[in-house]
Amino acid sequence: AATVVASSDSTAAAALSAEAKKKADEAAKRKADTAKARAKHVADIAEDTRIVSTGTYAEGVAHRASQFLQRPGREAGMAIMLIGMFLIGTWFIRSGVVANPAAHLPLFRKRAMFGIPFGVGLGLLGSTIAMSHTPGTADNGFMLATSMLMLGSLPASLGYASMVILMLHSASWMAKVSVLAPFGRMALTNYLMQTVVCAMFFYGWGLGNWGMGRAAQLAFALALVAVQIVVSHLWLQRFRYGPLEWLWRAATYMKLPEMRIDRAPLGGDGVAGVSRNAAPRLSQSAELARRRRRRRRSRNRGDAIAVCR
Repeated sequence: AATVVASSDSTAAAALSAEAKKKADEAAKRKADTAKARAKHVADIAEDTRIVSTGTYAEGVAHRASQFLQRPGREAGMAIMLIGMFLIGTWFIRSGVVANPAAHLPLFRKRAMFGIPFGVGLGLLGSTIAMSHTPGTADNGFMLATSMLMLGSLPASLGYASMVILMLHSASWMAKVSVLAPFGRMALTNYLMQTVVCAMFFYGWGLGNWGMGRAAQLAFALALVAVQIVVSHLWLQRFRYGPLEWLWRAATYMKLPEMRIDRAPLGGDGVAGVSRNAAPRLSQSAELARRRRRRRRSRNRGDAIAVCR
């Protein structure tokens, strides 16, 4: 009996030892994989920094292409989100909300009142869970925080847009936000222009200002936006659309839209500063207004004569 008990104890001890060794091997493997992932992350950052600070344009394009191919799942997920955003925009257009925002101000008030606090609050709540991630580690908290931030972005962005619309229809000084209207009408052109200008300003194949401090970056960005606002005003005084907006419209409707704003000369049949096509309509409207004024004067004279009698 003693021999049987001793044999059982030795078997259990061997099993425990094997289990402990297995766990120790798994822990060592996880540690090695984490160290390898961290080393790769550091190397990737160093390669990114080298290419953007001192690399050629061809190196930059090849590097971005390789990164795109390495993460198809992430890019596919982003594409699905963008399609959803396009569908929301389509609803805003087809429902008539964008065409007549003044008639839907209560809707915009609700979106601003609830969308901004909810969206921003969700992002702030996620930041209390995690704000960074250590490469090579399974960080569920960071994934949850990122999901909360992305989920809150939609109501927050709708709230911001609603707030701008409410400002435009305000009778206070806030209506001066309309100065940004030309900048928004050329959104695609200005967005891609920012990409080109910043790439030429910061990247090594351009002026090589990579590594500039955050305060200087902010000043550069504000100066660029200010210049674009002025350029947008000047451009739309002469043209109907921004350059890329014109191309997008042409591709959408499969015909070349009219680009330049034709202006009638002073003293001509048209009105100065107004397109020739609109001049006849304005002339007809002016004639109708004159006729209405004559009828009102005639009625007033008739009323006065009746009173005198």
